[in-house]
Amino acid sequence: MLYLLELFDSGATNNNNNNHSPIELNLICQFNEYDNFWAIFARVNRYKFTKVIPLVGHSYLREIVLHKHQNSIEYRLTDLDSNNAIERFVVHPHNKLQNRNISFQ
Repeated sequence: MLYLLELFDSGATNNNNNNHSPIELNLICQFNEYDNFWAIFARVNRYKFTKVIPLVGHSYLREIVLHKHQNSIEYRLTDLDSNNAIERFVVHPHNKLQNRNISFQ
């Protein structure tokens, strides 16, 4: 697996340290008797994609888009072989990680 993006949590908002912890962002495919895609944020499966299902022989575009001005992260999944079927999930990190300071830079 190749990670092209790292997001860091700079610690509690009331703490002035410079410790930066990585936050895992991933959009994975689970291929077993429960075939599906999952959006992962901060090491937790946040969303199970139910409209776009992995099928053998299909090609998929998996995107993770940071929206700096909305302070959100969009997970976008497109099945390129099924009339470009798209499913999206948006996470707002400040709501998921209370008292944490996440910077979009």
